Amino acid sequence: MCIRDRYNANSVRLTNVGEKREVEYKELNNNEQEMEPFTETPSNEKTYEENINEILEMSNEEIRALLKEQNIYLTDEEILKFKEEVKAEFSHPIKINFFGGFIISLFLLALAYKDAPRLYYSLFYAALGLQTIFTLYVISFWIDEKFDIATLNPAWFIPVVGNLLIPIIAEKSQAIWYYFSLGLFFWIILFAVIFYRLVFCDKLADKFVPTLVITLAPPAMAFLGYVKLTEQFDAFAAILLNINVFFAALILFSYKRFIKLKFALSWWAFTFPTAASSIAFLKAYEITQSDFYLVLGVGAFAVLVASILIVGFLTVKSIINGEIFSEK
Repeated sequence: MCIRDRYNANSVRLTNVGEKREVEYKELNNNEQEMEPFTETPSNEKTYEENINEILEMSNEEIRALLKEQNIYLTDEEILKFKEEVKAEFSHPIKINFFGGFIISLFLLALAYKDAPRLYYSLFYAALGLQTIFTLYVISFWIDEKFDIATLNPAWFIPVVGNLLIPIIAEKSQAIWYYFSLGLFFWIILFAVIFYRLVFCDKLADKFVPTLVITLAPPAMAFLGYVKLTEQFDAFAAILLNINVFFAALILFSYKRFIKLKFALSWWAFTFPTAASSIAFLKAYEITQSDFYLVLGVGAFAVLVASILIVGFLTVKSIINGEIFSEK
């Protein structure tokens, strides 16, 4: 068993490399009380260093037993730590993009409760406000900061291209064109930059390869939003839908790239884009009565169901095995 300790002014972290478990012990300072004059530790009490050494010598089973006897609650220091971690992720070139997933979830919840107007409008306008502010924040962040092009991956679509979801959910109005235009504009720009990165720079890290499936979502959502806003299936709608068909074919053609990957949470990227594609194809079939779109829609739905079952199973398995939701 290999244990590595890291000691700083207020904490000691014990890490067991073999089992990837960490235990953190912190000193808590009571700022409301005045400091008492220093006195030597009584000889019958162990010093802080002696306590630490004793903990370091414990086995994993002994440490687990020790923690099991304790009622562990979040301290003010831990809450502050989590706030700082969230703040740090808002300044991270990759992690910031995934905050958009929370807003998209609110939109989808609103859609699910469309038959309950009060709940629908509460969720929708909350998500709309967050999406408006988040889009402005992210674009300002991109402009103000300088990034290595290697940090680019399709997850960058999430914050701003998420605007394409709004016309699909919202009631038809001229104001909704703002969000459609914004999402469409930045989809084209970001795709050009990301495609350049994929072709001319280093390969994506394995854990980011599943994000390539995200390329399915923008054209599918743009098609659904455009058809709803214009109430017609014209040449531009056909262009958007066929771009989606191309990316679906490209992903299927590159299937070997995906089946060799080790499971990671990024595998959930298979689900939402596949769902968006399935709905877009079935909507196209509803309008055109073309069997081609019916086959694509049913096929995409079958892939969606399989993806949810497989990724869901692997996620639960990884949580049980302690392979995710743990610091590396």
